[in-house]
Amino acid sequence: MPAEPVDVLVIGAGVAGAVVAKRLVEAGVRVMCLEQGDWPDRADYPGASPEWELRAAKEWSSSPQVRDAPGDYPIDLDGSELVQREDDRAETVRRRLEVYHSQTEPLIAYYEERGLLCRFDGTLPPDQVYAHIRAALATVRLEESL
Repeated sequence: MPAEPVDVLVIGAGVAGAVVAKRLVEAGVRVMCLEQGDWPDRADYPGASPEWELRAAKEWSSSPQVRDAPGDYPIDLDGSELVQREDDRAETVRRRLEVYHSQTEPLIAYYEERGLLCRFDGTLPPDQVYAHIRAALATVRLEESL
């Protein structure tokens, strides 16, 4: 981890947080994002191939009986066993919550106790989140200059 200070620490950025972080960096703000888990392989993204639009424009049906893959909207018509993804199991979710409570949650209290925590509603559109973060940074920089 870098030793130099940052202006904004984003914990659990997700997609919207990543957009906001990128815009902040482009504006000259020093940002650090803390994420859990591995980085996805960009080659697995549907838009990574030149023919992605052709593949995305597949035939559409309003019937729930028409599916792309057997696992899509599983309907038990033949009594076959339903398939559950590994990351959709109760134990996996429990473990993720344990890791969050033991490793990420303490950071919230740490920064809050020092008056360095700003909370933002990440469900808002990225432009609004970005504006709130910029306003908070402007306030902090103004206080530092006084």
